[in-house]
Amino acid sequence: MGVTDMNAKLLRIAPLLLLVLSFSCTTKHAASLAKTNLSPAKVINLANAEAASQGYDLAKYDAPRCDYELMRKDCIWTVFYEGKEKYPGNHFQVWVNDQTSACQLMRGE
Repeated sequence: MGVTDMNAKLLRIAPLLLLVLSFSCTTKHAASLAKTNLSPAKVINLANAEAASQGYDLAKYDAPRCDYELMRKDCIWTVFYEGKEKYPGNHFQVWVNDQTSACQLMRGE
């Protein structure tokens, strides 16, 4: 394949790549503007309480991070916990319902 052929392929692919990248940025920006009932801090507090109630020692985990999925209709936050010691299964997540504050812990595998 010559340089001219590669340039032609890149020119065809470039608009598609720009479209994908712009959609990704727009989605992240839209998620940050989502109207939720719970704040990220409240979600993390609820998730921490759920994890502690199920016997997890949160001192053994990195600081949790949370995400609200704007595209789903079930209004669920996901709080991720990664163990400070890295080995398979040393992680878990807690789902928090934005409408009811109900929590569900999902153990790592």
